[in-house]
Amino acid sequence: MSYSLVIPAYDPISEPVLRSDWFDARCRELFSQVFVYHDGSSQVDQWVERLRGQDFVLLVGACPKGVFSQLGPNDSPKLVSFCYTGVETVNDVAEIQAQGTVCTRLVHFDDYAIAEHTLALTLACTRKIVQVDREIRVGHWPKPTVTQLKGKTVGILGLGGIGKEYAKMCYALGAKILAWDIVQDVGFIQSVEGEFTDDLDYLMNNSQIVSVHLAANDATFGLIKSHHLAKLNPGSIIINTARAEVIEAGAMYERLAQGDIQGGFDVWEKEPLAQDDPLRELENVVHTSHNAYRTIETSWRTIELGLNNIEAFISGHPQNMV
Repeated sequence: MSYSLVIPAYDPISEPVLRSDWFDARCRELFSQVFVYHDGSSQVDQWVERLRGQDFVLLVGACPKGVFSQLGPNDSPKLVSFCYTGVETVNDVAEIQAQGTVCTRLVHFDDYAIAEHTLALTLACTRKIVQVDREIRVGHWPKPTVTQLKGKTVGILGLGGIGKEYAKMCYALGAKILAWDIVQDVGFIQSVEGEFTDDLDYLMNNSQIVSVHLAANDATFGLIKSHHLAKLNPGSIIINTARAEVIEAGAMYERLAQGDIQGGFDVWEKEPLAQDDPLRELENVVHTSHNAYRTIETSWRTIELGLNNIEAFISGHPQNMV
């Protein structure tokens, strides 16, 4: 049986992948027709026409709201293969599934990339790299007091794939690992000579560095509250490359505004960060633009795994369903 694939838009970092001989050969194995649109359109009417009557969609970004409700069940694709993990946070999945379309996601494709970025934010804070760079650019030659990661206790909230990769990196640099998670992988924590705690206050109070790696769901929204952040000792560092929603709204700014801790963040309550957001004014914060996952290596991995999910569906063994 012949099938069609459409990629209605994509992140420019995926351009080399989509123009590669590998992608061409892989698509010839699975599809009789492939449509790739390079204009980056987010217009609903254009998306409707691009998806109408196609069998499969490979989505390297968010689907504009309203596309599937206009398509209806007769013209909607069989499956949308989302090339990332946090599908529900940027898509109206219910709208897509209401048309009878199956949705799949990627899992653990960017664990290392995000963990590496988390480590970069950690070291940027411990060594005050960004602050020193700012000072040098305006003619100063600062000599700040900085610290090493070796010997510090790193508290990790969420010891899933990313949290584990980050723990291994910190352990390799001589840090002690303290972790909190609903599911406790005792074998792993022993491998990094760490320990678990069931008490968030204890983790905050006994860690020099706290890193958040929790998925955003009903159980974790607003889990970290002001009274937890109040337990952070002066000189502590908090990093979040997971989801801003797991911290109580406004609580992170209030704690950082006291000026006695540092923060490194790749995720925000509203993205892009508003021009007048007071977080922009805090000198004790290192900002990145929700870019931790976005490496050249993961751009290849996302397309590969997205196509694998389609192939599994065609073979009658769907996987990684939303």
